Amino acid sequence: MNVLNFNFFMLFIYSWIFNSFLSEKSAKKLLVIFQTIQMIIITGFRSKWIGVDSERYARFFGEIAQIDSLKGLINYPMEIGYTFLQKFISIFSDSYTFYFFLVASITYIIIGFIIYRYSSSAFLSYLLFIALGFFDFNLSGMRQGLAVSLGLLGFHYMYNKDIKKYLIAIALAVSVHYSAIILLPMYFIYNYKFKKTTLYLSICLYIVLFIFRNYLGRIFSLLYFESDAILSQYESTNTIGGLAIMIMLILFACGLLQNTFNTDNRNIKGLLNLGIISLFLQTFSSFSYLFTRLNFFYMIYLILLIPETVWEPTMGVPLEEKKYFGYSKLVMFTIIIVFFSIYYVYGVVNNINEILPYYFYWQL
Repeated sequence: MNVLNFNFFMLFIYSWIFNSFLSEKSAKKLLVIFQTIQMIIITGFRSKWIGVDSERYARFFGEIAQIDSLKGLINYPMEIGYTFLQKFISIFSDSYTFYFFLVASITYIIIGFIIYRYSSSAFLSYLLFIALGFFDFNLSGMRQGLAVSLGLLGFHYMYNKDIKKYLIAIALAVSVHYSAIILLPMYFIYNYKFKKTTLYLSICLYIVLFIFRNYLGRIFSLLYFESDAILSQYESTNTIGGLAIMIMLILFACGLLQNTFNTDNRNIKGLLNLGIISLFLQTFSSFSYLFTRLNFFYMIYLILLIPETVWEPTMGVPLEEKKYFGYSKLVMFTIIIVFFSIYYVYGVVNNINEILPYYFYWQL
């Protein structure tokens, strides 16, 4: 069994053991702790030859460790926040493993906090986090992974309507990865109350975006890259893509459940809004894979939306209907678990994210 499958299947083992012998709250806490530690170890102790970008980040870290002036740090061709973070880490050790380990720790502790605090099912959130590719991606794209987790920290402050701390969290994310600027309007999007007219306009806008996706995609891409030569490295298919279709189906199912059970859950409505933005961004992936990476900043909220939507209908249900809704929830959970398990294992077998073979730092 490779390390990716091990990480995935251990999630099932932890959930089964903890839920069998502990209270719901204790089981959730221990699941978050064990899964967080496990992902930190796998990500932090990996060889620098794992994934596409790990070796580059190890090299950048070595270069930044050698810079001995403030001007040199400011002029280094990387986001200033991430540059200073690397320099701070290098004060304690110039080992790339120490650097990988600390970045992984920050990333997964934040994610664990958000899942523990805001997920209706920690097991389902972690399953989705792994199955949707976030864990595999962090084994290579660690800088954006850190920025995504800082965006989740922004969600914490957004949920509590603390706009000042929200802006600070987003500013930190942008200082790590400039593309996190796309999270700036998230506060407004999450709190926006969709009306039928707005929904119809959104559908029309989506159709227009899809028709002109190649033209608009090139314009947006050149905001990041100076030439088509670099842009060509991120070329994708010319179709909407399976991931976009999956997001569309998830949003439709979540919206249908919300409407069917007439829930007034503010969080579900806000997360659905973020899911719509995720769908819009993923549409552009047919032009360039760049937009799939950009979409990570919004797609991450599916790990909260799906458990919340499935769990919510049983809240406040009359006692005589509890049994029916309990069976319905069990069926929905089973379908989600089976589908995303197959989806992830298929990706691992085909090494879609180019992570395998995996080696720890002492092996290679």
